[in-house]
Amino acid sequence: MSNYEEHKGAWFDLLGARNEPLNMESFEALVATFRLIYMKKEPTHIEKVYDAVVRSLPAAHYYEIEHFKENWQRALQESSHFAAGDGDFIPLDEVLNNWLYGEVFHSDKDKRKFVKVWGKHLEAEVVFIVNFLCRYIFWLEDYIRERIDERMFRFID
Repeated sequence: MSNYEEHKGAWFDLLGARNEPLNMESFEALVATFRLIYMKKEPTHIEKVYDAVVRSLPAAHYYEIEHFKENWQRALQESSHFAAGDGDFIPLDEVLNNWLYGEVFHSDKDKRKFVKVWGKHLEAEVVFIVNFLCRYIFWLEDYIRERIDERMFRFID
């Protein structure tokens, strides 16, 4: 939720569930972990976790996890609130990727430009995206925990 005041122009606060300003230090800590699951080059990227789960489960459970992977990929392609030059909306994956490599790591000149263009509004969009995608991560965590409890995994050396 945001708090916008007309007389202050483009100023706004990001608000938490209790209508108080969002603790950005806590959010940045969340992102530090989230990026390990989101960024493709990380050994803990969500699709690498997915692949390990599929290799370790009986074939009868492949449908559930394949359905999850399809939903994750579809979620990344959902439209953000940012309009692209062609009139379409920028996908969540592109917004998040630009922010991570342009704001968090500052390693890509074009992505830093993207961050500068969208300014403070990008921060709000990233909060929305991370919260939206965390639901998928939590689902996968619960799924894995349940399969462990059921002793479904067959671990291969």
